[in-house]
Amino acid sequence: MRLIDADKIKAYIVAAVDGAEQIPEQALSLYEFIDMIPTVINLNEIISKLETELDLAEKEKNDQEFWRYYDFNKGYAEAMYAAIHFIKDAIENK
Repeated sequence: MRLIDADKIKAYIVAAVDGAEQIPEQALSLYEFIDMIPTVINLNEIISKLETELDLAEKEKNDQEFWRYYDFNKGYAEAMYAAIHFIKDAIENK
């Protein structure tokens, strides 16, 4: 599967019928159908990136060099954990 830019396709449709006295029904239907297609993202890739951020935040939270930022890193780690949990929950409950 590959991602496409739906707005570019819609712009192409508009440009293709620009100047026409009557817009073909197929062009109008395709234009409207594009808005009904759900957005596709790779949730596993997002989870992986969030887990990397979580690991970094946990490491910095426990590192003496970053002690001044403990509360920030703790909050950041908690936010990353929550985001990962929300995404995994959304995947499981499709």
